[in-house]
Amino acid sequence: MVILSDCRTKIPTRSLFKKPCSSSTIAQDPWKRPAAACLEKGFSEEVVGATLDKLIDKSWLNDMDFARQWIENRNTFRPRSYRLLAYELRLKGIADDEITQALEEYGGDEQSLAYQAGIKKAKQCAHENQPDFFKKVSGYLSRRGFNYGIVKPTVEDLWEAFSSPDPERQHENENGVKNDT
Repeated sequence: MVILSDCRTKIPTRSLFKKPCSSSTIAQDPWKRPAAACLEKGFSEEVVGATLDKLIDKSWLNDMDFARQWIENRNTFRPRSYRLLAYELRLKGIADDEITQALEEYGGDEQSLAYQAGIKKAKQCAHENQPDFFKKVSGYLSRRGFNYGIVKPTVEDLWEAFSSPDPERQHENENGVKNDT
């Protein structure tokens, strides 16, 4: 066990290994922030480097595993488009090639993700007429990063599944006036 002599207080490297920085810092960015935070707190570069090497060897810092967990969590609880997932992972410090690989392996079908994302909004808008339903649900999906080529058929499917069965509502225009078709 090496004692850090350049720290204000002498801290063994073993305690640095146990808790190099806060666990939320490691989860957010497994490479840059913990090292920078430890260096700012007065740890030497050798100790920080050795600690990060140990964490990598134990697979506690693994960009691909983090990306997999992030994608699976988002797809389960808050589905988003590949584009938005890639953006979020890029903000977390994950490399573009690892993001691409993780999305290919764990991303799932973007059409089904859009459908899952739109279910809650479609239920909220089930009482709306067709133009309002399409406007609100398509806007919701667009804000989750889905492009028009996915949004349009998804909203049509959601309309079929969640709109109330009143056929007169389908033929109302935006002002609530019935169309004679």
